[in-house]
Amino acid sequence: SFATVDLRAGRVRVDVEMRAPGAPATADAEIEARLRFAPPSKAIGPSGWWADDAFDGATTVARCTARRRCTPAAGAEGCAAVTLKCSTEATLASSLPPRAWTPEEPYLHRARLELVVDGAVVDEVATYTALRTVAIQPGVGVANARIVLNGRPTFVAGVLDQGWWPDGLYTAPSDRALYSDIVAAKRLGFNTLRKHAKVEPARWYFHCDRLGVLVLQDMPSPPGLTCRPPHLGDKPRIARISAAEADAKGKSRNGEDDDDRRECALDEAAFGRELREMVESLAWSPSIVMWVVFNEGWGQHATGLRVRQVRALDTTRLVNDASGWLVAATARLGQQKELAPQEDEATNAWLRKATAALACDPRGGAVDCGDVIDVHAYPGPWPKPKHRAEWYGGGLWEQLGWARNARRASVLGEFGGVKYGLAGHTQTGDGWGYGKKDAADCADFVARIVEVWSRVPAALSGAVYTQLTDVEQEWNGLIAYDRHPKCETTLGPALRR
Repeated sequence: SFATVDLRAGRVRVDVEMRAPGAPATADAEIEARLRFAPPSKAIGPSGWWADDAFDGATTVARCTARRRCTPAAGAEGCAAVTLKCSTEATLASSLPPRAWTPEEPYLHRARLELVVDGAVVDEVATYTALRTVAIQPGVGVANARIVLNGRPTFVAGVLDQGWWPDGLYTAPSDRALYSDIVAAKRLGFNTLRKHAKVEPARWYFHCDRLGVLVLQDMPSPPGLTCRPPHLGDKPRIARISAAEADAKGKSRNGEDDDDRRECALDEAAFGRELREMVESLAWSPSIVMWVVFNEGWGQHATGLRVRQVRALDTTRLVNDASGWLVAATARLGQQKELAPQEDEATNAWLRKATAALACDPRGGAVDCGDVIDVHAYPGPWPKPKHRAEWYGGGLWEQLGWARNARRASVLGEFGGVKYGLAGHTQTGDGWGYGKKDAADCADFVARIVEVWSRVPAALSGAVYTQLTDVEQEWNGLIAYDRHPKCETTLGPALRR
């Protein structure tokens, strides 16, 4: 069961779905969901629990009637499983004083939910929740749209977090290690982590909830998706394939054999399924305030459709259609990573049409392209003219209105990336970062980071610096890959100022 509390309206919505083995009954089932709260607290330890006697006496009871549905057993009579499903709303009953959750004061409310079917308690869960809203406040006149948390404009001061580790790569060595990265980001002055192209274990989000960190959650990127032109059968194919891979597989670089067509068709279906699973599996975490659907065009397809899919799953968070470029169909098709230019003009004309459907074009006004305009710029904070022409050509840059849009909030999704390799704490013999030269020492490293932050436009609602830690050959982290601090005594105070 899943309970959604609307504190302002004084209502709670309960969605119940039960699936269990057993024979079906002909009668409907009478279901009750009983919800109680404990006083809010912002001193939650790693275990996350309070004493049982902390709950108040008021109980919210939501009732609904569910028909038992049978899943037939294979090769036998009866049911392999019985499903009960229903949804209802009720008036919230609680005498506790509510406290809103913010990064500065991350108040959490412990909750206990009992599920009663035909008068008998069949399940019970002790959990926690938080009371917070996130929305876009439209601009008035020449004012820009703003991200508002609990009704108040809040600047998203973020850092990119890829969640890589020297020994386990995508697997952290311990729960303490997950916790320590979040603490490091807060200590450096950030209120936001952009979880980049990765879904973390539930404990990571729990720590963000209790420590007070906003989370921008990326959907992990798939490979490029596109379609072949009609005269070649109009079958999906993979556009991204290197020359070495093509030689090894004995096929053309465009990957035009039947195996690739099947793989690509499965990719798109898998993306939609896994996007739904990500949103549904993480919906419990109040620290997540934005879903990021695509990143820098990687595997970007049917963007408007994916935005609508996320909206249908979750109306309580912001949606970012595309972080970085390819936020809409551009005129320079041949330079887009997803659609390789073809030899004949007829095919290129077809590809241009396909590209228009690939992205979400905000210029029409009626299409939902998400809540934010997200631009990347290295070192930034403004994209270089050549990048604006390549990524936002055909007049799109002017139409987007980044940093001057009254309907969608403007954010800088990635920038910075100053390189500084800490001797004795690097993973590779050489690394890279952004900018014309590497930082010479701590003083230079800190000064360059502060300088690029100082030029972030005041019209923005948020900015995400690249990045929290070094990753393999990427030496542009604020701390080293092995989590050894870089210039800690000067960097933290400088960033917090």
